[in-house]
Amino acid sequence: MTKNPGKLEYFISKWKPKVLLCPVLHITDEEFRRRQRMYDEWVEIFAAVIARKKDRFLTVRERRSASRKGGWSIPGGAVEKGERVERGAIREAREEAGVKVKLLQPTALLTTKIKAPTEGSLEYALAIFQARIRSGSMIPSDKGEIAETRLATHREIELLIRNDRFPRMHPNIDESVVRFFRTVASQ
Repeated sequence: MTKNPGKLEYFISKWKPKVLLCPVLHITDEEFRRRQRMYDEWVEIFAAVIARKKDRFLTVRERRSASRKGGWSIPGGAVEKGERVERGAIREAREEAGVKVKLLQPTALLTTKIKAPTEGSLEYALAIFQARIRSGSMIPSDKGEIAETRLATHREIELLIRNDRFPRMHPNIDESVVRFFRTVASQ
């Protein structure tokens, strides 16, 4: 599956998640080089959580920037070098929302290729976990990236979805994230 065996293959063999292939993401050569410098790998692995506390779900509102379109989403981000996918999901929930979570199981593994005109391609994977909120402040540690955190009802998130305000990750994967959110919310 990848040019970088290791944490992704370990994650797949341990959890056996549902794998969903998303459409190819086309980027510029400049963006490709930036991503390669940032992740120093041919595979970008991200982790996110659909975290619940009773009948409410953890949401974060990202600030708009040159690299982020801003808006409501689930906590998540890049898995760091040497970090297991599960630890990345737990860390992202802590950094973005100030909460400790207990991972229950992966909901899905979304995969795609990121292609540039002349630089080649990268593989991209997003592991989405179901989680339960254990404790925390609901105050993000990175206020430059996250403007607000809140617990929202299923109904409130459905309203954001209908108004094209959730999730705001990337058009290639947003539809899949919505589908998996709805699966988790109905359980």
